[in-house]
Amino acid sequence: MSIFGDKSSFAIECQVSRVIDGQTFAHLRLWVGGKPIGDYEDEIVLSSCISYLLDFLKFTGDRYEPNLDEKSKEEVFQLIFDSVVYTIPTGITTLSEIVSIYNSSNDKAQLLYENIERRFHLDSFGMSSFSDKFNLILVETKSGKQRLIWRALSDMKIHEALLEPKSFEAIANQFLVWAESQIRL
Repeated sequence: MSIFGDKSSFAIECQVSRVIDGQTFAHLRLWVGGKPIGDYEDEIVLSSCISYLLDFLKFTGDRYEPNLDEKSKEEVFQLIFDSVVYTIPTGITTLSEIVSIYNSSNDKAQLLYENIERRFHLDSFGMSSFSDKFNLILVETKSGKQRLIWRALSDMKIHEALLEPKSFEAIANQFLVWAESQIRL
């Protein structure tokens, strides 16, 4: 198991589980404030994880939107995540339940920001470790601090951690060096 960063503030944990026909599979999760985010039992395809993260990092320094600084974590999450991705909470199984919680006012918000998913959404990076259990976004403040905001689908509660400027990118780059070396083995 490899851990990049500090579990008590922010870290990425990953362990290669197996290699089949040249494809490397791994377990992945994040640590924020000492709490895990992600299903470490799920296996992800490491090369796809790398690809998503590299694309996300192309937007380093471009995650600041002036009107988000004064907004609550719930408001930011609504604008950045819920405006483009319709999430079904854990336990919702019927079409009538889905229709009853759908909010069509979200449909207009997508136009507010360019490249909204590629700039802010972290779900694709974690693949199945995140996507069916957690929704994650990263936005920056005017001072450069990073707001990591996530929702657990089990209870639909919004959580937030404030990271130092560029700390996500620093830890992500450490992880990438290691992950790319695992693919070449």
